[in-house]
Amino acid sequence: MKPRILAFIVARDSDSASRVLEASREQTLAPDEILILDCSGSASPGAPAAARIDGADPPVRTIATPGAKNLGDALNTAVRAVDPGLLSARWWWILHDDSEPEATCLERLWEVADLGRTIAAAGPKQLDARGVRILEVGIEATASARRLESILPGEIDQGQYDGRSDVLGIGTAGMLVDPGAWEAVGGFDPALGPFGDGLDFSRRLHRAGFRVVVVPGARIRHARASLVPRGPASPPAEGASRGAGPDSAVRARTPKGDPADPSFGARRFAQLYNWAKAAPSALMPLLMAWLLLWTPLRALARLLSGRGRLFLPEIAAWLRLIRFTPHLLVERLRMRRIARVPRSALHPLEVRGKRLRALKKDLKRADDSSEDLDDPIVVRARASYAARNAWVLIATLILASALAFLRWWGIGPTLAGGAWAAAPTAPADLWHAAFSWWIAGGDGLAGAPDPFLLPIALVLVPLGLASVPMNAVLAWILVLAIPAAAGTAWVFACRLTRSPGLRSATALTWAALPALGLSLEQGRLAPALFHVLLPLAAGVWAGLAAPAIPLRLRGAFGTVAFEPGQRSGRLARFAILSAALVACVPWAFLLVLVAVIVLLRRGGGRLALLVLIPSLVLLAPFAVDAVTSPGSWRALATVAGPDAATMMARSWEVLLGLPVLESDPLRLILQAIPMVALLISACLLMPRALRAKTDSARLASAPAFVALAALFLLLAAVVRRVDAGVVDSQVTTAWISPMLSLAALALMTAGLLAVPTLPEIGAPGMRRAGRFGALLALCALAAGATPLIDRVGAASAPSDASAPLSRGVHASAPLIAAVSEQGQISSRQARVLVLDADEGLARLDIALWRGAGPSLTDSTPLSRARALVGGTEADPATAALESAALALVVYPDEDVVADIAAHGVDTVLVPADSPGLPLIAGGLDRAVGLERIGQTDAGIVWRVRPRGTAPSRVRIDAQGGPEPVDSTAEGVRVELDGQAQGTLVLAERADAGWRASLNGVELAPTTVDGWAQGFTDLGPGTLVVSYARARTLTWQIAVLLVLALTALAAIPWRSGK
Repeated sequence: MKPRILAFIVARDSDSASRVLEASREQTLAPDEILILDCSGSASPGAPAAARIDGADPPVRTIATPGAKNLGDALNTAVRAVDPGLLSARWWWILHDDSEPEATCLERLWEVADLGRTIAAAGPKQLDARGVRILEVGIEATASARRLESILPGEIDQGQYDGRSDVLGIGTAGMLVDPGAWEAVGGFDPALGPFGDGLDFSRRLHRAGFRVVVVPGARIRHARASLVPRGPASPPAEGASRGAGPDSAVRARTPKGDPADPSFGARRFAQLYNWAKAAPSALMPLLMAWLLLWTPLRALARLLSGRGRLFLPEIAAWLRLIRFTPHLLVERLRMRRIARVPRSALHPLEVRGKRLRALKKDLKRADDSSEDLDDPIVVRARASYAARNAWVLIATLILASALAFLRWWGIGPTLAGGAWAAAPTAPADLWHAAFSWWIAGGDGLAGAPDPFLLPIALVLVPLGLASVPMNAVLAWILVLAIPAAAGTAWVFACRLTRSPGLRSATALTWAALPALGLSLEQGRLAPALFHVLLPLAAGVWAGLAAPAIPLRLRGAFGTVAFEPGQRSGRLARFAILSAALVACVPWAFLLVLVAVIVLLRRGGGRLALLVLIPSLVLLAPFAVDAVTSPGSWRALATVAGPDAATMMARSWEVLLGLPVLESDPLRLILQAIPMVALLISACLLMPRALRAKTDSARLASAPAFVALAALFLLLAAVVRRVDAGVVDSQVTTAWISPMLSLAALALMTAGLLAVPTLPEIGAPGMRRAGRFGALLALCALAAGATPLIDRVGAASAPSDASAPLSRGVHASAPLIAAVSEQGQISSRQARVLVLDADEGLARLDIALWRGAGPSLTDSTPLSRARALVGGTEADPATAALESAALALVVYPDEDVVADIAAHGVDTVLVPADSPGLPLIAGGLDRAVGLERIGQTDAGIVWRVRPRGTAPSRVRIDAQGGPEPVDSTAEGVRVELDGQAQGTLVLAERADAGWRASLNGVELAPTTVDGWAQGFTDLGPGTLVVSYARARTLTWQIAVLLVLALTALAAIPWRSGK
């Protein structure tokens, strides 16, 4: 007589449960009764707990188990609270509402389970929803519950695993279990489910002396609904499908290493819980301590390897394990009570870690192979396309390098002119300036550091410490900017087109735009680097926001499409590139914010918000200072880095992409060619885009980018009128080339989107696209020939060794004499006063240099904006220096020389090309305390020695005269002898941020000469002087830590096919 078999269908989704019910009623060995455990919670409070469905054969009952969290909860409610008589059955057959058994499944299970009296549970072979590919034939796992899936991805069932019998565990989907054994071991653990409950239950059965077997002849189709939950209707199924384990060696047929799996947290908890539950008692404290250290490191590795979505679930799973620790200890005690065999009895069934690692490597090699490459026609076509693409890229870079060579040929080691500024002499000075709230230019000024200094310092300081000249590196950045811009534009074009010709045209057009050319011509590194990096950031963002274009090749059996590989770390790369863009152009943070909002709306996940953190941390001090200081908002309207006064471009010149006024008609025509070509291309392609059907998302989005370009051009026309600051007594306006770069990029994007997507490489449309690209490339090359005009003009002009090769940056002789540089790099930290005037001394220009000419650290957009708002009349330091300089030239005496020395001036320089050189030299030669050194390459130099004392940045004003004190860019730390008396004076503007201490005791601050910072009550001991602002160190640590972690996460640790 057939034993009494009860079938349990654990249901949350009524539609899928009805299909499982129908499949269970059609079994060749039908169950005696079918019980549907309704976990949906839809039953009303007054409804009966159990209801019978009339007329069903076999009988069907519905048992309401509202609020059941998992399979264990549902069975416990049904058995203990509703019908204890269910335990009298011989077998229970457990089904999920996403698992449909084949007709012979129950009969095959029963036939095997009935053979041995010690068999307590039997599980079927699990297949996919179509019943073709194998998902699982028993559970293989290590002692730490790490799942091993020896079945290859997508492996078809051919009976190759039908020899399996006794296994470590089986999944609960389709499990045939003895109710007596179920009761003996305490049923399913309510802490587990939908993952890990089958493995835990099987282990307890083994420890109780029972057998657990898999029956490959019994087949069940498992839809794996719990692996990728679709909402609250997901069934409480055991995660026995392939890849269900958090460390499974098998990947689903979704993108490799898909971090979007929302079930990871539950699967990781199940693995940790099973590990802790099965571990020996003596090792439990060590295991908990190990997880305390290992979990944060593992979560950080998830973040850095491009799987940031798994960071929080990793931590949450560990915290959940801690919360379940009391329950875990109770379950361990229960296992000890039911155990009839030692733990070592499970070792033959468990998998060694070595085998797991070896299988992972084998599966990776199998996954990296491509079936499509078996077609020799596809192989040849792909190789031919790759070779053509490589040759076009090489040719593009060669042409772009030729344009750079044409612009910079003949340049020397020393540059001058335009907005060019050199790096400080010492790498430590640059590093200090990147984080200091004291702007070390002239007599100094309090203010947040320029955000552009930090990325520059991260590049230059390591090279400088390795004895690489930092100014040479800056010069090479100028030289390589054009080919680098072509390379980044090529990378961006790869996201939108597969045509090598269009990629080349995009790259050359981008490299020839006047937004880059004129920025380089004026020595503006920040907007030039913005132009270079913008396509990279846009390309990464496009990869996050939309799928890339596949490579289509014609093969023997039709067209084959190759999806481009998606390497890990794209979100972090976008974050680090965004931070670099914001460092160059502070207002670009608004663009980053809009880009993140778009990613969020396109399903990018909340992790997209992390993109903002590097930019926020980097920009925060500068932005806060700009917003809180009166009139400093202007610093947010222009670019970072040094600045120079220029002529404002006319409105129609802005439309042509020129950021400044161009008076030479031929130069104007050549420079306008790239933008004109983009505008004409947009006008020709937009009618087709406007007629596109709504389902052609690629083509229909092109007009939006044209509108975006128009918006950027309009903003550029408005912002060009904003006064940004004062440089060399001249008012500067906001530099608008970044807006023009954005407009050009938007037009390029629109054009590439409007070009028809080619069905395959080699199609007639590919050749037409190539010809169109060649035309654009020729236009770009014509625009890149603009420097020829300057060189032809220089060649036809009268010979003059000092004539610059360009209108802006040019090669120059050393800007200061060697004796002046020695004073600057000495412990006195002395400065150079540069005097320039017209022939009649009607105008006298002065400059106070701390380095070998204008320096990156001399000023910031904030300091220039404040100078525009406050003026020099309200600044006592500037007024004192101007008054002393004028008196030094017109009516010099020893007191005037002492006033000059008070600013830390060690030498006075009059450039050789100064029209007022004779008059200035006559006045300086009469000054007592000035020693004429003589003529140098930089000009005529005088040494400042009032009363025979060498000036210094820090001095002690004593009764016997000023005494120099050694200092560095960071401050002062010296030992004073017993003779030290008087006032400590710094050649720096007085500010509340200056601190001085003697033997740890704060000195009283004072103001000297109406402008200089001083401290009183000096005496013998250790003197420490520094400039400090609140939370400076906190910000420094935060920005370096954030940038370092983001850079590590941006490394493509894992690659996709």
